[in-house]
Amino acid sequence: EGRGEGRSRRGGERPSGGMSHALSTEDLIDAAYSSLKDDFDPALLTTIRAPLVQNYSSKEHVEAMLRQILLRILLDRPEQPVAYMIDLIKEYRPRTVVVLGPPASGKRTLAEGIANRLGLEHVCVSDLVEGMKLTETDVGMRMREYEEQGLEVPDELVEMLVTSRLRERDATGKGWVMDGWPRTAQQGCNLRAMGLDPQAVLVMEVPDQVVEDRVAFRVLDPETDTLYHTYANPPPLGVGIRCVTRRGESCDEIIERVARYRELLPGILDSLNVNNPPKGFHSIQVDGDVPYADLDGLSDSLAKRIAV
Repeated sequence: EGRGEGRSRRGGERPSGGMSHALSTEDLIDAAYSSLKDDFDPALLTTIRAPLVQNYSSKEHVEAMLRQILLRILLDRPEQPVAYMIDLIKEYRPRTVVVLGPPASGKRTLAEGIANRLGLEHVCVSDLVEGMKLTETDVGMRMREYEEQGLEVPDELVEMLVTSRLRERDATGKGWVMDGWPRTAQQGCNLRAMGLDPQAVLVMEVPDQVVEDRVAFRVLDPETDTLYHTYANPPPLGVGIRCVTRRGESCDEIIERVARYRELLPGILDSLNVNNPPKGFHSIQVDGDVPYADLDGLSDSLAKRIAV
């Protein structure tokens, strides 16, 4: 899927209202100590917020772990929360999620919303490719050459970027939500062979005609690399005049891309163990035929399902 509406280079789609439900470390600290009021030493809060402690929390991905454990406790409401929490910590494994869907299905927006709520890394494959094109590395230059010739970047190069990103410390420590990959059954098998298979697979279901209508009104601002929708998320005043239609998004091209996605989807799902799921695996069909604004609430409900 292409670049998302109103997004940054490394991130997902950002609607104008934003998705602000994610709790930061500071929010969690405030919530934990707010009920104590005047009964605690103010120096304690200062110590907790000290740079050394914050650096440790970031390095060891404590916030993501606590967020997922807290959500499990609140959803399950065990009779013995302390013992339950100890068991959760013993079996804790960072969440890994793949979001699949045809072009313009909303998978970017959904992936970013889930990542924000669970404290996971959002791995957007198209962002990885676009970011690499800006570098002076051998891979970046090769990708630019394909683009200059009007060709798609080969999946072999993209797969190298994906596996490298999923192995980075923040992704392995916090967990991740990835959209736009795998694209074939072989790529799904490769993820599993490298121990990078997801614990949850979300499949966006959107009628072909809806996909075509959404893409038909998408335009790109080449100066900011931001994608807009003429009706659902129009460009700001003065920006629309410089917006263009992206390469590969003509009506015929979109029909071909959607048909290929539907042809390859069964094999991809099989490669990711969707048809023979192990314990704790989540396979969720998601109705993506909803207004753009409703994806915020949808991300929230799906995050809760994935966390348990």
